[in-house]
Amino acid sequence: MVSSKTHPANKIPNVDSATRIAVAFSGGLDSTALLHSTVAAYGPEHVIALHVNHGLQEVADDWVMHCAHVADSFEVAFDFRLINWPGGVGEMNNIEAQAREARYEALAQMCEQHGVTDLLLGHHQDDQAETVLLQLLRGSGLPGLSGMAAQRGLERTDIRVWRPFMDLSRKELESYAKEYHLQWIEDPSNQDDHFTRNFLRLRIMPILEKIQPQLRKNLSRTASHMADAQHLLDQLADIDLNVMTTEDGLDIVYLMALRFEDMARAN
Repeated sequence: MVSSKTHPANKIPNVDSATRIAVAFSGGLDSTALLHSTVAAYGPEHVIALHVNHGLQEVADDWVMHCAHVADSFEVAFDFRLINWPGGVGEMNNIEAQAREARYEALAQMCEQHGVTDLLLGHHQDDQAETVLLQLLRGSGLPGLSGMAAQRGLERTDIRVWRPFMDLSRKELESYAKEYHLQWIEDPSNQDDHFTRNFLRLRIMPILEKIQPQLRKNLSRTASHMADAQHLLDQLADIDLNVMTTEDGLDIVYLMALRFEDMARAN
């Protein structure tokens, strides 16, 4: 019996008989548990596994074959995209950000091709904690400290992105995967502490957890608080904007008056 806590069905709306859900499937622990639980929740006929081959490692082609094999064993449809890097990988700056952007673009293309409007990602509580800590080090404001949203729309598309595992730790997902004898691959680049996120995960967070064992859960909760605060600020901004908007456009006099009274609110 699949635990109800790991069912994506608890996090996204009811799905009708004609709907197909896409799972971003890297072959790692998180996405393997996500694919398995999504199939258990909705049935294989309603699921498609989408893989992105970044071509950044020699074993990347083997990962495609692994993911195709797992998808076949789960009896779900499978598709993948290979990302071509113009100019070569060695000439790229900020490869993490560029790879992330290219991944979302490839996933969006596959979703649109297959008529999918709901895309599930395997990010979990540990990922959220790392994101908040990264943003804190960068001096980010509320949007950055809000971390990754559990649900959001994908820019310039009709696709809705869901992260059903945001309340679950990696340890819980690993227990789930072992309980159902799932096989996953480990990305060796995750052990390369030259990447900032990996350095935080491998070097910094274990030290901080000696001081605060609930560090990951607490940082994830902070992200939720920040997201709520940002939501309220957005609502306040909409209220002010509606008041100062006329048929001719923005009422500059009203805006300047608000700026004189409350600079932060005007901004």
